Order: sequence, then C-alpha cells, then structure tokens
Amino acid sequence: LDAKPKERTTARIALLLALLTGFALRLLHLGAESLWYDETVSVHLARQPIPAMIAHTAGDIHPPGYYLLLHLWQQLTAPTLLHGLEYLYAWPSVFAGMVVLALLYATGRRLFNPKVA
Repeated sequence: LDAKPKERTTARIALLLALLTGFALRLLHLGAESLWYDETVSVHLARQPIPAMIAHTAGDIHPPGYYLLLHLWQQLTAPTLLHGLEYLYAWPSVFAGMVVLALLYATGRRLFNPKVA
C-alpha cells in the first residue's frame, strides 16, 4: 500500500480540525465584550466616506486597507446597536484569523512537510 495518500488524508484531516478549532475558539466569546477604544476608532473611520477615511489615514501610521475592509463590511451588514455592533464588526478579524491559520499550514508544509505543518 502506498503511504502517500494516507499521509495526505491525515494531513487534510489535521488541517480541517485545526481550522475548525480555530474557528470555534474565535467564536467562543465573539461580541461578548464592548468595543475597545481602538476598535471604536476603527468603526468611526469605517463609517466615514472613503475620501475622508483616506485623508485621515494619510497622516496615520496605519494604511487604510483595514478601514476600507470594515467600510465595505459595514455596507454589507449594516451593523447597529440593536443588531450586534460588536459581533458584526468582529467578523472581518475572524476571517483574517482563519486565513492566517491556513497560510501558516501552507508555509509549514512548503518549508518542511505535511507532518510539521
């Protein structure tokens, strides 16, 4: 029997379990806390018209990419105090965390092997 397909299947199952665990941990207390100061600043900037947002971030050390993402997310979900402001604004970070987990796996696999990844 060829061990390669079995190793690939095991690696895929391990990746899926890691992603599901990471997703569950991110959702565990999502939206339970009020927004922190830096998060309220991000929400404030995301609610600005795009030219005003870019003008504000031009003098900031943070590029406007995250604020643009929040702006688009806000347009799609229309978060309000009644509809889970904290919960909905946290989702882009949840997605980013999941992408980082997948990239970490891909990097470990490329640099070493599927077992290390």
